[in-house]
Amino acid sequence: MKKVYLLVILICLPVIHTYGKKPVNGYYITQKNDTVRGTFLVPFGLLSMEPDYESLQRRVKFLETTGKKYTLSPKVIKSFVLDLNGKPIIFLSREHPISGASPGRLFLRLISDGYLKMFDYYFTTNGGSMFNASGGFSTGSSFSSDKFYLQKGDGPLTRMRNLFFKKDMSEFVSDCPELVQKIHNKEYRSEDLETIVSEYNKWIARRASLDN
Repeated sequence: MKKVYLLVILICLPVIHTYGKKPVNGYYITQKNDTVRGTFLVPFGLLSMEPDYESLQRRVKFLETTGKKYTLSPKVIKSFVLDLNGKPIIFLSREHPISGASPGRLFLRLISDGYLKMFDYYFTTNGGSMFNASGGFSTGSSFSSDKFYLQKGDGPLTRMRNLFFKKDMSEFVSDCPELVQKIHNKEYRSEDLETIVSEYNKWIARRASLDN
């Protein structure tokens, strides 16, 4: 029976490894702001309806309408957009949010656009090692996680600390007193980050219209 299980695993491994490379229409923006349309070969997790966002942060394969195929990295283009079931998934090239990390640039998924941008950074966390039931030493399991980063204009990427969210967020949007008050009153918490970003961008737009 063990030999049968082993045979099944060996047969399935190549399938699991290559599973999910799906063609997705879209386009990318060059460093000269030209738009190139075609098809992306997007990795999907096994039995997942969502792309492998962590993998896409480093590179993505692209197929032009002419049939030319190549790999795009954050160093050579500004951004790319996937048309996933009618929903645009946008990635922008940015410096790695963790100083000194490799590679130096990543494609970060854009969650909210405007003067204040909100990005989602995906990474894999390794669980701690431990002794197993048989007395042996085994490494912990790995799991995917993500963190949100904010960027004002062309400024640096900034992350709000969960334990100090009220303090960090209030200081970050200190030029908008109404929003600061809502954060201090706990009307907005860390789980409302996207709403905070949206409200801040609306306030920036109103202020710009008054200045004009």
